[in-house]
Amino acid sequence: MGPSSWSMAKYHPWSVAVPLSVVQDWFGLAGKIENIQIKSLNIPDSMIVQQQVDKWVNRYGNIYMQPVVLDFDSHFKEVDTFFLALYIAGFLGIALSAFIIFNSLYVSVRERKNEFAALKTIGYTPGQIQAFVLFEVLLLSVIGTAVGLLFGYGLAVLLKLIIFMLFSVHDESGMVLAKGMIVSVLAGILVPIAASLYPIRQAGKVSVIEALKEIRSEAVSRKPWQGMIGALLILSGFSSSICS
Repeated sequence: MGPSSWSMAKYHPWSVAVPLSVVQDWFGLAGKIENIQIKSLNIPDSMIVQQQVDKWVNRYGNIYMQPVVLDFDSHFKEVDTFFLALYIAGFLGIALSAFIIFNSLYVSVRERKNEFAALKTIGYTPGQIQAFVLFEVLLLSVIGTAVGLLFGYGLAVLLKLIIFMLFSVHDESGMVLAKGMIVSVLAGILVPIAASLYPIRQAGKVSVIEALKEIRSEAVSRKPWQGMIGALLILSGFSSSICS
């Protein structure tokens, strides 16, 4: 995978494949080869290939064979560090999302106390109210997970292209979609449920008496002139209807 321009070539390692005859002409070494690297495509047949090459090498005195060790761990050490940073960023994103879900649902439950109290007055049990809120969380988490998977797949493809471009990797292999989908679906459903357990529990503990007291206190706290204005508006309405 080479650079797309000379400016990109300054920051990425790259190589050029040239025919052997051309290189020999460049350096005046016609018919000469320094080394040949042989790689067996099938690992079980590597010993057979080695024996055949060894027999061929023994015919000449100025040719020898030695194994070549490729240290992939050191080559991809920077890539592993980059992936570790992505894992940490993903974990922090999930933790932040869980906190936002908890805070939003807790505020929503506090604002809907009167609604839950009204449901209790018509026969809903605390368990039914909790199940009702849990169903809302599940519905929103499923919708959010579906939308997130749709956009997440596109972002994953883009991130793969960027990583391969940065580290000069040329690989046409696909992504591990099965594991990624399973982890994403589990995180998209289980994390909201875990973050909403306490608010759901508080929804089932809403007291009808306390809700009625708050409504009554709000009605008492209204200023007297508001009632007088309301009474005047009602009387004007009656008078206009009588005159008509």
